[in-house]
Amino acid sequence: MSDQSSMKAYWGQLFQKRYWREVVIGLPPKDPWPPTAEMLGYEFNKARPAKTSQEPASLGMVITRNESYMEIADGQYMRRGFGGMMYTLMALPAIFILASPLYFLFRNGFPLPLILVTLLDFLIFGPLLLWIGYLWKQEMWSYTCKPMRLVRRTRKLHVFQHGGPGGVWSFDWDKLVFTVKKGGLLWGVMGYLPDQDGQVTHAFYLGAHVPAGSHGVGPDEPVLAHWEYFRRYMEEGTASVPTPEILLPINNRREPFLYGVQRLWGMFGPLSVVFLPVTTLAGVFRWIAMRLSRVPRWPAEVEAECRVAPDDVTPLPVASRSAMTDRAYVGMGTILILALDCVLLWLLVTRVFGVGRLLHGG
Repeated sequence: MSDQSSMKAYWGQLFQKRYWREVVIGLPPKDPWPPTAEMLGYEFNKARPAKTSQEPASLGMVITRNESYMEIADGQYMRRGFGGMMYTLMALPAIFILASPLYFLFRNGFPLPLILVTLLDFLIFGPLLLWIGYLWKQEMWSYTCKPMRLVRRTRKLHVFQHGGPGGVWSFDWDKLVFTVKKGGLLWGVMGYLPDQDGQVTHAFYLGAHVPAGSHGVGPDEPVLAHWEYFRRYMEEGTASVPTPEILLPINNRREPFLYGVQRLWGMFGPLSVVFLPVTTLAGVFRWIAMRLSRVPRWPAEVEAECRVAPDDVTPLPVASRSAMTDRAYVGMGTILILALDCVLLWLLVTRVFGVGRLLHGG
């Protein structure tokens, strides 16, 4: 292909709706696509236990569970808040760059050179701001989470997308293919529905994302224990999996502020203290996102399918302390961590950036 043909194909691609949908915005493709070699290499067998050395683990993703169904949160719920924080910080410079020429334009009486500069500015940074705004809206103004229901009684899996017509994907558990898929530095359990040619028609991540190992998926990888939790529930029942340590406090409600912040605090493991100022700020954006977003509501037909038997005695998490004591511990911990945030921020400003010396002329 000649250079001229290549350039023509490139510019033609830029104006295609599919290119913007899939590449620029990041939405899933509408047409079937072939599974990757990685997906084929890490495919699970639903009838056989995964080769893992760990106990099945819910990884704090269960919203509710019983003998009829188990509802879990989507992987995006784990990191909620970080995206809103980053997109806001990205949008502020773009807004400043777009607003600055307008300020000088109105102040100087609309001279032609400044008009041209302003138009060029909007042509370059306008699409960038629209793209950031779209991502911000997806993160901050959508649904509190997009849950999934594994209905053991009917062997169905429902994936919530939105509250409108066709907003729930409903699959037969036995027709789905599950595999390990790497995204960035994280592993995830990907489920997909193949067509008659094995092409992927619908794809989704099941449960949490976990840090990816450097030597493939070995028996000590948490992602295998996570998959085994769902597999055993669907194939063997609640008695075959451990009782979750906690059920997420988002069942038909918005997440409490303290719980959301604490969940982000623990994301970095041993380095959590170092990242406390960042995770605390992300927690504020998480709380704002939860208030701006809608609580997901399942259609009536899904709720009817998920009726719980009156004699259901599925074990629930047992609190180790009374609710009042829990709130006291949470409050004390929050005050201490916020105080530590202030100390770390003060040290960063004064010792690293030397703001104190600059203010005193030193």
